[in-house]
Amino acid sequence: MSKESEYLSVTEVAKMLGISIPTLRMMRKTTTLGKFETLIGKRVKFSKKAIEEYLQGKNDEVTSWVIPTGQLEIISTKDTINLEAKKNIVDLRGVHYIDPYGTLSLLVYLISRSRESKKTQLLINTSEACKKLRHVGFFNYIDQFAPLVEYNKKILEGEKYFPPDSLLSITILRRKGEERRVIEQLNTLFIQQGFSDEIGGYIGWLIGELADNSLTHDGNLLKNKMCFIQAQRYSVGENSKCVVIGVADVGQGIHKSLKQNPKYSNLSDHMAILNAFKQNVSSWDDEYKRGKGLTDILSIAMGNKSLVRVSSGNIDFKFDFQITDKAKITRIEPPLLDAQSTRFGFLYIDHQFNKNTREEADNFLTKEINRYENINDE
Repeated sequence: MSKESEYLSVTEVAKMLGISIPTLRMMRKTTTLGKFETLIGKRVKFSKKAIEEYLQGKNDEVTSWVIPTGQLEIISTKDTINLEAKKNIVDLRGVHYIDPYGTLSLLVYLISRSRESKKTQLLINTSEACKKLRHVGFFNYIDQFAPLVEYNKKILEGEKYFPPDSLLSITILRRKGEERRVIEQLNTLFIQQGFSDEIGGYIGWLIGELADNSLTHDGNLLKNKMCFIQAQRYSVGENSKCVVIGVADVGQGIHKSLKQNPKYSNLSDHMAILNAFKQNVSSWDDEYKRGKGLTDILSIAMGNKSLVRVSSGNIDFKFDFQITDKAKITRIEPPLLDAQSTRFGFLYIDHQFNKNTREEADNFLTKEINRYENINDE
């Protein structure tokens, strides 16, 4: 066997993976694929053996339950969900690590497309990420939208997956009050995390309030209302732990909901999302004194030096309180997926917890709103 036959060209690899060359080019930068390439002469080549193992999910460097040390991120900024230009193909074969935020973002994206009668082909393999999606019930939900969502079910038949004890499956909520059955499970994760029962219960209650709020402001008919929750506890290096929680709905989005209130109707979509986190800001009239849940979520993230990611439609914001540079705490992220829905990701770390006040959260938001307004004016 010649040395040349041990390697594949860019075109051959793209064909094996069933993706376009531009998508492969992106995956070389955002996944472990780049580590399998070498320069032979003036041409980029890939190890044939490594690509074959990659397709089988054998050479994943990051397991589904351990996050590398360093700056913590909420999914899919590490491995990109690759969408072809026609937007009718979702390729998961390059995704090696997916957490609750990424899982639920993908789920509501597919549901949203199906409700618009758009057909989507899902490309999967036997990687740990795809097996994890099957374990948490992801495919059970999208099967309800067949044949608008298609994938090869035989690929994962007989594949074994050994989940960590701290992985919670996807829970669907359709009516207010159903979130109570999830709160107890979330509280268990937080107690394992080292938080007190009081703090864990309070965060669980806030997540429940968020789900309840999603169902309240969902623009769909009662039979179409859906809110999803999923969570997992991860190891971070050798000694630390973190909990990642995902919450997603298939409603109209935060910005559209808030702008139904005439008081905020003239805000831009970006400003509507930022303002929605301030206390007493709500799509309800002021007399109802609503609009505290998102403020409390932000004040907890500030006190825990943790991270919140919020996506509404094609707008993504990240509040990362791990960063010491205050000018970079709030960032507009490239949209992971464009869908009529709201997606939240919360990452809580097991270090000292200090709850900030609503007033401190409001002051932070006022400064961030002013900063973004100044950027847009320049």
